[in-house]
Amino acid sequence: MIEKIFEKIKEDFSETRVYEKLDDEVLNWVVEDWKDDGFESEYDWYCDFRNGEAESVIIHELIVHYEESKKLNVDERIDLIDLIKNHYGFVCS
Repeated sequence: MIEKIFEKIKEDFSETRVYEKLDDEVLNWVVEDWKDDGFESEYDWYCDFRNGEAESVIIHELIVHYEESKKLNVDERIDLIDLIKNHYGFVCS
């Protein structure tokens, strides 16, 4: 069942769309003076100083989008989170 749900999420959210959402969300977690720490990009700073908050927000959005039609139990949600992280390559979470 989780695989069907995951396939639906992939249909509704292309990798490009997910990465655009992630790029926008990362900016919400980066401090204004990130350059002062010697980083080349906001994303580099985020990966060093945050704990995957932006990825968690995006994963939550993907699951909530699906759950508008059916609620998942805890085990299903955990399995789906793992599939999403692996598929979209969320490396900072």
